[in-house]
Amino acid sequence: METRSLAPPKRPRLVVVGAWQAFIDALVEALGRLYTWSNSSPALRRARWTVCERLAARETAAWGSWPYPGDLEHAVKANCNMRPTHKFFVAFNQACERAFGLHFAFKKVNGHADKSLRTYHTDELAAL
Repeated sequence: METRSLAPPKRPRLVVVGAWQAFIDALVEALGRLYTWSNSSPALRRARWTVCERLAARETAAWGSWPYPGDLEHAVKANCNMRPTHKFFVAFNQACERAFGLHFAFKKVNGHADKSLRTYHTDELAAL
């Protein structure tokens, strides 16, 4: 019989210093101004890249505090192919966890018929 852990899945951690920590701190504040955590609902579904796009448009100082501009340009594209282990998304996910709780995560369902589920997405953020 197979046993499964009820603990949340382990995600890559980034040892953050200096500018990366400043980015995470700024993003936590910016996320709190743009979104609030809500119970999961398909009506709230939003792709990770659209969250990035909104941050880039409305919270330019926080968004621009990431030290690698190429990562920022790529993160707002629908066809962004940066891995979840990429330093930008590790830092981004840490900011989301601090802003919305440790169990918050963007999910992806490979091969699903619904295209919105085949990209990193969440059903738990309500826009403010």
